[in-house]
Amino acid sequence: MCGIYGTTLKDANLAEAAAKSFCYRGPDAFSLRIDDGVIFAHNRLSIIDLDPRSTQPMLDENNENSIVFNGEIYNYAQLKQLVPEYKFRTTSDTEVILALYNKFGAEFLKYLSGMFALAIHDKKKAEILIARDHGGIKPLYYTLENKEIIFASEMKGIVTAKEGKAEIDRDAIDLYFTLGYVPTPKTIYKNIFKLPPGTFAVFGLPSRTLSTPTKFNPDVPVIKNEEELFKQIEEAIVAHTIADVPVGIFFSGGIDSSLISAVLHARGIDLNAYSITMEHKSNDEYYSKKIAEHLGFNYKAEFFGPKEFEEVYDTVMSHIDEPIYDMSLFPTYFVSRIASKDVKVVLSGEGGDENFYGYERHLVMWSLREKFDANFDVYDSIYFALPEFRGKSVLARKIYKLIGKPFSYYLLEMGQLPNRNGFKLAKQIISNYTNYAPHLDLTTYLENDLLRKTDMATSYNSIEGRVPLLAPTLFSVNEEIESAKLRNGNRKALLKKLLKRYLPEELVERPKSGFSINVKSICRNSAKFQTDLKLALEYLKKENLLPNSIIKNPDLTSRLPYVAFMCIALYRSIKNTQ
Repeated sequence: MCGIYGTTLKDANLAEAAAKSFCYRGPDAFSLRIDDGVIFAHNRLSIIDLDPRSTQPMLDENNENSIVFNGEIYNYAQLKQLVPEYKFRTTSDTEVILALYNKFGAEFLKYLSGMFALAIHDKKKAEILIARDHGGIKPLYYTLENKEIIFASEMKGIVTAKEGKAEIDRDAIDLYFTLGYVPTPKTIYKNIFKLPPGTFAVFGLPSRTLSTPTKFNPDVPVIKNEEELFKQIEEAIVAHTIADVPVGIFFSGGIDSSLISAVLHARGIDLNAYSITMEHKSNDEYYSKKIAEHLGFNYKAEFFGPKEFEEVYDTVMSHIDEPIYDMSLFPTYFVSRIASKDVKVVLSGEGGDENFYGYERHLVMWSLREKFDANFDVYDSIYFALPEFRGKSVLARKIYKLIGKPFSYYLLEMGQLPNRNGFKLAKQIISNYTNYAPHLDLTTYLENDLLRKTDMATSYNSIEGRVPLLAPTLFSVNEEIESAKLRNGNRKALLKKLLKRYLPEELVERPKSGFSINVKSICRNSAKFQTDLKLALEYLKKENLLPNSIIKNPDLTSRLPYVAFMCIALYRSIKNTQ
């Protein structure tokens, strides 16, 4: 986990302030470099090659091209073989990226297996290349300000560089209250964007223009059978332990974290495991203990309840700069804080549900996989024209399923406070990323909610979160394997089949339990939450950012804690950036 920043604006002091606004992402070193009117800055969390020689911004062997990079490249040692002529001065993965770029140009991106947000200043070509990994694991924001580029790991860095001059995007607010997050490429501010996953863009220094983000595809073979898939999963899990610092794992006892733990244990790699217990999750605690006992490793489990929520609330909310509805951010932050006392890297199971179909809604999305409904049509218009009544959304989802409208079904299934404009915009945006209904979670919810939450929770604690089940090798499968993921309606069928090689069936085949807190109990009894809610509602109403559904039904925020948190998260994100 690091924090990167870059700009062609000339104010070095402002650049330093902008980069240091998220210094918790990399507290081990800070460095800023100015070259030919380009400023690169980097907050370093030292993971591979801890020597100061690997501090960034880093120059190539000819002291020409430079890079700032956040992430890890797990196959960097193998990639060195592609550039035998390069004279390496470090043992870092960062320098391997530079060497590959010098030889292959933008084509180098297809070789990278890992997570990354990066920028390379090419002096000869007089351009800056920015890129983001295939899954959107690492964040990257950018803007053009009077023909000058600014990019950063966090949005607060960009708004700081703009000296707080950022205009709220009303469409993005409609999207936020519809989905619970602002989907890529939008943010809550006009003209500040998220670079889409698996894309790169080039800023020409002479022309002062930025190219349209271009898709790149990882160069990986198509997986044709289950054994190949299982081998790739196991290899990806082991590869994600590469580090020159201690590595741990978030362990919940669910399919994903159990599989990661079991694969590593079988290979003699027993990591520190970290878990939390919650009053309403006693079943999870039971299975966590059983699985840990079976595998023979120890794990640290600490309780998370109202007291712990109050304890972490201020830190989380003082850092947040992009709103999400997901209140599991708090226990994720809490378990990250526990882990940070021992390790600098943690493995997490994000992506298992989304890539291997772990949610109940995936059964419906699979049944509608041949359908595509990107347009806001008459059925959608009727839904929003009808008055609110109990069961309205449930009835509409049944109709959408019956007539074959998977995107509309999905948006109502996932929706928080759907509104007409947000719903219409959401259909347009998500259809740009996939035309395949079962992958809607993989291309939208995963990146904008789950990965964002994990990045926030770990970076606020100055540790790095890694997600082995999102290795690029696991995304390229044939139709037979894709179908096997939901064999006979058994969600996550393939992951379960692999896990049964390591655990008894009774510890594998059990009901799914999400990583959520008892929001009603905690929020109603949290003085900090209630104080923030009052301030948020006053501010959002004054700025005309409060949804009509809340204005018409003020008790929504007391009845629905997630709705209340959405208001607070939006309010705090604006206040933390302006």
